[in-house]
Amino acid sequence: MEPEPTSPVVPIESQESVAPVAGPKWPWKLIAIVLLFSVGVIGVLMGRHLVYLKEKSIISTPVITQSQEIDQTNSWEIYSDPKFNYSFKYPEYFYIYETYEPGFINISDTKLPLEFESIVNMVIITFYNNPKGLSVGDYIQTVYGQDILINSSKENVVINGVEGEKLLNSPGGAGGYYIETYLPFGNKIFLVSLETINQNSDFINTYNQILSTFKFINPTPTCVPRPECLDEIPVMCLVVETPDMCPRSN
Repeated sequence: MEPEPTSPVVPIESQESVAPVAGPKWPWKLIAIVLLFSVGVIGVLMGRHLVYLKEKSIISTPVITQSQEIDQTNSWEIYSDPKFNYSFKYPEYFYIYETYEPGFINISDTKLPLEFESIVNMVIITFYNNPKGLSVGDYIQTVYGQDILINSSKENVVINGVEGEKLLNSPGGAGGYYIETYLPFGNKIFLVSLETINQNSDFINTYNQILSTFKFINPTPTCVPRPECLDEIPVMCLVVETPDMCPRSN
């Protein structure tokens, strides 16, 4: 018998695995650095933008000034007295009452009863003749005497170009809280006063707004020329002094 043929011997390749060659690591580090830098830049820019918006909101916040408060009176009613040469504004829901005395009016936020003593809040405008031409300070002194500032305080005011004086908590009446503002004009001294029982802050603010609109229609007062003989000592003059005469010069 012939021997069985044997299969050819195939050489067996080595089973040893070959480790892959590792690539360089520096590109990943560079990418990480770039990402961190980008995040930082974005954070800084956002922070600056927030600061800008905050500063812008602060700058754009409107500031209410006194002149803007006075502008609230633009929609108010206007009262004018051409005979006594003055005008002022008042809220449309207020009441104006002209009294039997010429030039004497009352302004109130309530209807006036028969007895004025029951009024809680009221503004009064009137005037007094000043034939001697006293200054406002001297005139107040003659009205209240030396003890006027014991419980009151006095301050200088300028109302639409007219210099005057204001008495806070003036002794103008019994009880309540009083403010009196004296303004000279020609041979008269005008008085714009406030009466409030409970020292109502809202009404006091309204009073100051009304006062801020008070003005004389004709800025140049007219008066009857005053005879020089009225100021001579002793007075020997046949002319009788009248309220519409100009004040004496000295």
